[in-house]
Amino acid sequence: MLLWLQCKTFRNTLYHCKVKRYKLLKYTLPEKMNNACSVLLTKLINGQKNLKDINVQRILIIKTDEIGDLCYAQHVIDILKLQYKEAEITLICKPFAITLAHNNPNLKHITSNWKDLTGNYDLIADLRISSRSLFYALWHWPKIRVDRGTIRLKNKMKGKQPHEVITNKEIIEPLITDKSLLTRLPQLYAGEYERKKVDNYLADIGVQQFAILHPGARKKLRRWDKFASLAQWLHQEKNLEIIFTGDHYERELIKDIQQQLSFETHSIAGVFNLAELAALCSQAKVYIGNESGPLHIASLCGTPSLGLFGPGEPDVFYPYGKHTAYLHYVLPCNPCNQNKCIQPQNPCIKMIQLNEVMIKIDELLNRH
Repeated sequence: MLLWLQCKTFRNTLYHCKVKRYKLLKYTLPEKMNNACSVLLTKLINGQKNLKDINVQRILIIKTDEIGDLCYAQHVIDILKLQYKEAEITLICKPFAITLAHNNPNLKHITSNWKDLTGNYDLIADLRISSRSLFYALWHWPKIRVDRGTIRLKNKMKGKQPHEVITNKEIIEPLITDKSLLTRLPQLYAGEYERKKVDNYLADIGVQQFAILHPGARKKLRRWDKFASLAQWLHQEKNLEIIFTGDHYERELIKDIQQQLSFETHSIAGVFNLAELAALCSQAKVYIGNESGPLHIASLCGTPSLGLFGPGEPDVFYPYGKHTAYLHYVLPCNPCNQNKCIQPQNPCIKMIQLNEVMIKIDELLNRH
């Protein structure tokens, strides 16, 4: 009864703010506040319903965060389609991530614009809590809602946050009648256009056996500084050509590395979209990169992948799968805000030595 009153008060407080809707949508609550509100909102919407008995025809999946986050939520789309075979599924994500999921046959609609969403949805799966997603659920009241905040709270009480693949599975688990569906792993779907573009690209540059390197990352403290030496070793000792990847703003970084090398290398930075990168990764012998979105794309493509981690949170975003590996020196200050290092002369990412990376690559290639 007390919980019901708390939820009702929460709903009424926000609902009566509807007259200030435009201003509210611009206002961002702190993450912890969003999560707390999300837990209450889900309890209010679901009440005492048996979630497995609800007729679901329209589903909205909200995943408006980064590339790696969307990678490790792909199985949610597939599992929900298997559970609700006749349902239409809409995904809302960030604009730059749309190509990552646009080949998924289980999606009816994908957008980055909230204004594209029409009508009410029977089920909202909020995999990325934000003020916007909370207000959307309030104004477009679904039959049922599942959310990340509820699962994060449960895991926090257990004392540890699992990998994102597991967290996303746990979010939708209360809806699933056939538990064998939950064994499904995330995958990326390649399109014919992307495959042909990659085949033509490799033919044009005359490359067959190659490694993909991603030396960039949005935060400087995530960037390992020995990619030139690594590229030299991969070319001389493993007989692999080198293709660098990254965003357009990483072109200068890549160019600096290329100028240190005595042989020709190639770059698709700012040229290939995410779906095309996935198609390229599926043909690579090995992928090595810092903690960033392309690492997770490569891991979902089945490519032997090595992730180099600095100040990132342990466990939660390591590359996923038996064909992956990582190097991570977890210090007492980890995780940090990734903006200012308390030991700038020896940041954790630079503790990773070249010979350690070589050993891991050998292990991956031998295992594969």
